[in-house]
Amino acid sequence: MHILYESSEYIEAVFPRSKESVTYRGLLRVRNSGATPVSLELSFMPPHPFTCNMPETHSIKGRSITEVYTKLARFLRKFGFEFGY
Repeated sequence: MHILYESSEYIEAVFPRSKESVTYRGLLRVRNSGATPVSLELSFMPPHPFTCNMPETHSIKGRSITEVYTKLARFLRKFGFEFGY
């Protein structure tokens, strides 16, 4: 399995009511084969928001980049944050 594409991502989401934000640093990888060839490894960048305690690391896998970012939006929404707000 070879890596076709790799990039560093900066992901920021906002809690709509309090306008607090969280930031994750991500590593997006696209491989040439496998059931889920696209992965996004997230690591939290402090400070922690007052509204909730966010996970330090999180991994998302999918069949396409679109699927991975849809899962990312769902993950952030679970904690009340909106991606791309």
